[in-house]
Amino acid sequence: FCGLCAFVQHLKDVKAGGVRQVVPKSILKHLRSIDKKLRQGRQEDAHEFLRHFVKRLTESGLPRSKDKLPRGVENTTFVSQVFGGYLRSSVSCTECKKDSNVYDWCMDVSLDLTGRSTSLSKCFESFTQKETLQGRNKYHCSSCNKKVVAHKQMLIHSPSPILTIHLKRFSAGFGMRSQKIQSSVDFPTSFDLAPYTTSKKKATYRLFAVVEHGGSTMQGGHYWSFARGSNGTWYKFDDECVTQVTEQSVRRAAAYLLLYERTNMPSPD
Repeated sequence: FCGLCAFVQHLKDVKAGGVRQVVPKSILKHLRSIDKKLRQGRQEDAHEFLRHFVKRLTESGLPRSKDKLPRGVENTTFVSQVFGGYLRSSVSCTECKKDSNVYDWCMDVSLDLTGRSTSLSKCFESFTQKETLQGRNKYHCSSCNKKVVAHKQMLIHSPSPILTIHLKRFSAGFGMRSQKIQSSVDFPTSFDLAPYTTSKKKATYRLFAVVEHGGSTMQGGHYWSFARGSNGTWYKFDDECVTQVTEQSVRRAAAYLLLYERTNMPSPD
């Protein structure tokens, strides 16, 4: 299965026109190839589908080989370069002041939701907040050769051209059924990611798509999305129904996924 081929065919079907609605047949008939757990006609998670589908797009850009490719090669494809970036997890010893950094490749940023009402900036502040490792959670410093009090922090090291934000609205509930977090999240149409990065350099983003879920659990409900056209007009996509909407109505959405495009791409080194 070639994910990129299926996506290109869908785009061709869209451009061909002549019909009121375009069914993504080239993608739907290969759901099991995108991920073996996916089934037509069954409620699936939009975030999981997006991640699996982008992974298949990424694999389409890799050389065909029977041998396992070296670690990190898939991060070099053009799809990965569009959606991917690095997170840095840093642990700092309070005694010798030595930092230990770990860099992880990511295709999206998942943010926790707390409280009945919050904002995207507060979610990022919580995501990047320093955590003190102490008591039973003390950190073993290799330089001091003992357990010490340390500070741990997660920051975005390499911001991606397309920033996908996953708001964690579902948590495990009784009987393994998910519970939906109904928090209201205020999200901007544009913002600067700089305060949450390692470099603190300006990284401005503009909102271009939102995915919303209606329902009380992951196992049920309905998804619809909003997308900004090239003319700046916003549209709501609800199955075969497409309607023009205002930017204000988009910002009132109980967002599950937010997609931003970077507007100040850094010049090549």
